[in-house]
Amino acid sequence: MPLNSKSPPVYAEALWFRLVLIGFAAIGPFSLNIFKPCLPWIKIDLQAPIEVVQLGLSLSIFAAAIAAAFSGPIADRFGRRHVILYGIYLFILGSLISAISPNAAIMVFGRILQAASSSVVLAIARAIVHDVFGEGKSAPIVARITFIVVLGVLLAPALGGLLIEWVSWRVVFVFSALIGVGLLIPTHTRLKETLCVTDEPIEKANQEWIGPLLKSPVFYGFAFQSAFRFAVFFAFTSAASYIMVDILNRPASEYGLWFIVMAVFAAAGLWTANKVNKSYRSGRVALCGSVIVFVACLISAWFLSQPHLTPLTLFLPPSIGAFGIGLALPGSNTGVMEAAPNLAGTASGLMAFLQMMMAALFAQLVVQDESRTPEVLAVILILGSSCSLFFSLLSMQHGKIHSRI
Repeated sequence: MPLNSKSPPVYAEALWFRLVLIGFAAIGPFSLNIFKPCLPWIKIDLQAPIEVVQLGLSLSIFAAAIAAAFSGPIADRFGRRHVILYGIYLFILGSLISAISPNAAIMVFGRILQAASSSVVLAIARAIVHDVFGEGKSAPIVARITFIVVLGVLLAPALGGLLIEWVSWRVVFVFSALIGVGLLIPTHTRLKETLCVTDEPIEKANQEWIGPLLKSPVFYGFAFQSAFRFAVFFAFTSAASYIMVDILNRPASEYGLWFIVMAVFAAAGLWTANKVNKSYRSGRVALCGSVIVFVACLISAWFLSQPHLTPLTLFLPPSIGAFGIGLALPGSNTGVMEAAPNLAGTASGLMAFLQMMMAALFAQLVVQDESRTPEVLAVILILGSSCSLFFSLLSMQHGKIHSRI
């Protein structure tokens, strides 16, 4: 379908469109979090070392980072719809490969394909929101969509744990593939191209796709603070599966059920963001979220350093941090795209690239010393939350959110 030369299609209030946007935003994080309870069981079933199984997280996230970075400029050049469709097709394929994998290497390959394709879908989904709802209105829409997405995503580990106990870890990948099929149908039949051609040549915009963004302290202030918050959350959720099963000797379903607590806190943060973003600058709200994450990580690090760790002390401080992440998320997402509205897809892709790169690095570091996973996690939480707070202050220092590149 050719690019729209006038304006994006007007179906912003249609229920099916809102549901599709939620699906775009959720498919990657959901498939990732429903996979995490599988890690200890894949290690046992495929008789693979923990470092190899963990590559299903770290390598797949690295691939997702690369895919997200390139998907933005491609979508700004050729449109959103075709990129989204190819992403969903590859997501289904990757899920099925992992489901039938005979060894850890094949499982990791399937996860790489699944994660890379879903990150493309997520990155372009943010740009679609910007296309359809326009500047100034994206933050509340992002908050509402993310509110629903987070509820599903943080319940995913509980569902994954139950599927593992009832059937097998392989069913988790089959379930993800079915979700991809369910999302493919309305995307293929109803979604129209949302990118409209502006007076500025798209070719010129893409030739300069990275320079203007990286010269903007507003952009990389928002992008890096979001990346470090994402990495901290990811490091905790990946390490917590091993701590719960291998150290605390708890079942996979209990690991997943504790995420319900985190879901409540994250949803409360997003609800709060939806209210306060109408009255306060996005940068100020994001800074408040980063402060909350920093304090929560300090408390969590202290508990992790104590000899008698329990599920309550393991999950409660990160749940407070989840409130801060939810509070900051809509403002950070909107901030990177409104810094350069003509490069919304590129900005979103670059932010996803940074998020995935940081997450891949933190996820692999946290399991390098299996016997000391809690202590390593404590150090990573303090480091990541400190960096997020620094970049939040940086984005606040360099002017209003509506300043342009």
